[in-house]
Amino acid sequence: IRSNCELAIFIQLRKAIRDGIPFYLSTNRVILTPGNENGVLPPKYFQRVLQLKPSRCVLPLDE
Repeated sequence: IRSNCELAIFIQLRKAIRDGIPFYLSTNRVILTPGNENGVLPPKYFQRVLQLKPSRCVLPLDE
């Protein structure tokens, strides 16, 4: 993780792939996605969001 990273978003990867969202492993071993047809990864695939800065805490996901 980069030192200036403020959030970590944990993704339900299997669910997203099953729904047709493509993912790629970059040469520097970062998982990337172009998202859906609108170029976004919908929050329904977010498993957990962790705020890293200014202090570490789990952020609530509202469905």
